[in-house]
Amino acid sequence: MIEETFTGTTANRPKWIKLKKELKSGDTLIFDSVSGMSRNAIDGIDEYEELHR
Repeated sequence: MIEETFTGTTANRPKWIKLKKELKSGDTLIFDSVSGMSRNAIDGIDEYEELHR
């Protein structure tokens, strides 16, 4: 389990970047708030699409 506390206003999220590189097909990723995943709606959609590739 990886936990990182950050706001969506910062792009400097080292644990998030590392986690995305380590995710494998079939892994489950749980957010306590989708709004914390990105800085804005467009970035959030991009992140979502990247996770589903």
